[in-house]
Amino acid sequence: MALNMELARLLACPKCLGVLSVLPAQDGLICAACGVVSPCATASR
Repeated sequence: MALNMELARLLACPKCLGVLSVLPAQDGLICAACGVVSPCATASR
């Protein structure tokens, strides 16, 4: 499942509040400022 790009633009890095970018595989977000990678998990229903 791909990330919702509109939602991704609203999020900030949990460590430094920097801008997040979507990883190429669209399975997580990376902070350009501090390099923190936040994986994205999909919830099963």
